[in-house]
Amino acid sequence: MNKNNQDYWSEIRWQSKLTSVLKNINPTTLESFAKRLQYSLGIPVVHSVVSNDSERWTVSYYGGKNNVSVHLILYLHDPKTKTVGVSWLEIYQPTVEIVDFIVHPKGQGIGTKTMQVFFDYIEESNLGFEIMMLRAQDKTAARFWRKNGFISWNGPTNQSLSMTRPINLKHKKSKTLVKLSYTDSLSKKSKIINSYHITSME
Repeated sequence: MNKNNQDYWSEIRWQSKLTSVLKNINPTTLESFAKRLQYSLGIPVVHSVVSNDSERWTVSYYGGKNNVSVHLILYLHDPKTKTVGVSWLEIYQPTVEIVDFIVHPKGQGIGTKTMQVFFDYIEESNLGFEIMMLRAQDKTAARFWRKNGFISWNGPTNQSLSMTRPINLKHKKSKTLVKLSYTDSLSKKSKIINSYHITSME
């Protein structure tokens, strides 16, 4: 590859993008996870959203009753340019970053149940995020996250505490072909001017 091509590709790689995910989310829609979690755990759950930053929102969930408690803090990233999260990983796409997660008591499946409800919510809601990431507190926490589908940032056999998990949408995309045409007044034949696909979620 010659120098001109190298410069060209470098320019494309580092150009800024227009954000679209966060600006299309109504903050009140994030309450539905709190309602799901409340139903699943049988405890009241409240949430808060700090959305004054166009590139990163902070979302918190807290629930507690009868010596059972859950606390989850998320960063929802939609960066214009590449940045670095608290997980020490580079963020360059719409990302859900788990910043803090605490449950009580431990060892009774509360954490696993909470995460399962969370994963289902993220993957069914189709909010536009592409990946989840976090930094495990220690090796014990890392084992928990591995059981819940996370892998160390550069492979499943690596012991790094920085971890990622893809967001696998549960709704399939379908395409509808739309054709723009007109009828010629002389030949009476229909002629196509243009055609394009509309993508929708099933």
